[in-house]
Amino acid sequence: MITGAKPAHPWKDWEGQIIDGKVPLLRYIGGTRHSHTFVTERPDAEPRTAAVKIFPADDLAIEAQLARWRASAKLSHPNLVRLFETGRGRLGDITFAYVLMEYAEEDLSQVDRPLTVAEADEMLEGTLSVLSYLQSKQLAHGHLKPSNITAVADQLRISSDTIRPTGEWRGDLDFREPYHPPEIEEEGASAAGDIWSCGVVLIEALTKKLPSWEPGAAVPALPDGLPVRFRAPALNCLRRDPGQRWTAAQFTVFLHSDVEKNVEKAPAAQPPARKESSSRKTLKRSYLVAAGVVALMLAALAVWPGLTSRSGEQDLRDVRESAPEALAPKAPDPKTPDHTASPDIIVTQALPDIPAKARNTIQGKVTVKIRVDVDAKGAVTEAHNESPAASRYFGNLALQAARQWKFSPADPASPSQSRGWILHFQFVRDPRRPVSVQATRVR
Repeated sequence: MITGAKPAHPWKDWEGQIIDGKVPLLRYIGGTRHSHTFVTERPDAEPRTAAVKIFPADDLAIEAQLARWRASAKLSHPNLVRLFETGRGRLGDITFAYVLMEYAEEDLSQVDRPLTVAEADEMLEGTLSVLSYLQSKQLAHGHLKPSNITAVADQLRISSDTIRPTGEWRGDLDFREPYHPPEIEEEGASAAGDIWSCGVVLIEALTKKLPSWEPGAAVPALPDGLPVRFRAPALNCLRRDPGQRWTAAQFTVFLHSDVEKNVEKAPAAQPPARKESSSRKTLKRSYLVAAGVVALMLAALAVWPGLTSRSGEQDLRDVRESAPEALAPKAPDPKTPDHTASPDIIVTQALPDIPAKARNTIQGKVTVKIRVDVDAKGAVTEAHNESPAASRYFGNLALQAARQWKFSPADPASPSQSRGWILHFQFVRDPRRPVSVQATRVR
C-alpha cells in the first residue's frame, strides 16, 4: 500500500528543503501520481546540476525501487540518462526513495511542432540503440513516452529510472496512457512492449496526433500527415500480437537501408525550419549507432513481416517499391498445395485480437472453421461459423476477423462466378503466436 503524498500535497512547498541531510530541493520541475522531480546540486561532483526524483512509498516498495535504480545505475550506454546516487528519506509523514540523475534541459513532449523526417531519424537512432541494448540484457524500459526522451548537453538521452527485468509487472503505471501496449498489465514490461511505445511516440512526434483503432482492426488507422517513410514501421510497431511486431534490430536496419530511397526530399513537404528560441524547443542531435553494431543486426535480421490488415493495405503498397530487398516479404512457399490460398489471391488477411485472459483459458488448441462468400470486387459478403461445437467466444472472434478479409477481384471473363473460401483458425495458448489461419478455396 502506498503511504506517500496525497494528491493535493503542495509539492512545490518542498523547495528549499534538504532530504537525507545532503540533497537540496532547489526547484520543483513536476511530477505524476507516483513520483516528483526537483532540480538539485552536487557540490563535489560534475555535472554540478542534477535532477532528483522522489518516489513516495512504504518500506517494502522503497526497497524494491532502490534495487531497480541501483541495477540501472550500472548500465552504460551513451543514450541512457545516468543515475548517480540513490537513497531514502522522510519529510513530515511522507517516506520515500530518491534517485539523483542527469538533469535534462528539455524533452520531446516540449517540442511544440511536428518533427521533420530528419529529426525523427535522429530521435529513432538513439532510441532504438537503447532498446537493442536493453533487450540484450533481458531488460525493458517499460515506460517509453515523449517526456522520457530527453536532451542532456545536446545529446539525446532516454530516461533510465523505469528500467526493469523483462516480464516484471509495474504497479506504478497509469495503464490509461496511450503509450503502453495492450498486454503490459497481464504480461509486464517487454522488448515488444517497448517497440509498441516507440511506434506511438513516433506517430505523435511526426503528426501531433495519436493513432486510432477501428473495432476489430489488427493495426491502427494512421493520422494524416505521417510521412510515407514511416508508415510501414509504425504499422509493424503497433501490431496487437507482440510476436508479430518488429524488433529494434529490424527497425534499425529499415532506418539505415531505406534512407536514400524512401525519404521525402522535397523542401516543400517538410515543416518550415524554425530558429532556435531561448527555450530551445527542438530535439537535440543523438548519437549514431556504431557501424559494427548495424552490421551485426543486418546479419541477424529476420525478413519483413507482411502487413495484413485492411487499414495497412495502402501503406504496404506505398512502401513496397522503395523497401530494401532484405526487408521484402517472403515469396510464397513453392511446396504450398494448390488448394491453399497464395499471397497474390488474398489481399487483406485479418487475425483476431485475443486478450491474455482469454488465451490463458485454452487447453491444447481451439479450431474454428469459417466459410466466407466473396463478391466480384473481392469483398466478403457473408461469413458463417461451420464449427458450431467449438467455443462460441473464439468462434465470434474468428467471424469478426473473417469479415475483414479481402481477396483479389474476380476474373473479368466470369465476373458473376460465385467464390467461396474456408478459413481455418487455430487458437493456442502461446503468447508469441496465439492464432494461425489457413485459407482454402471452395471447389
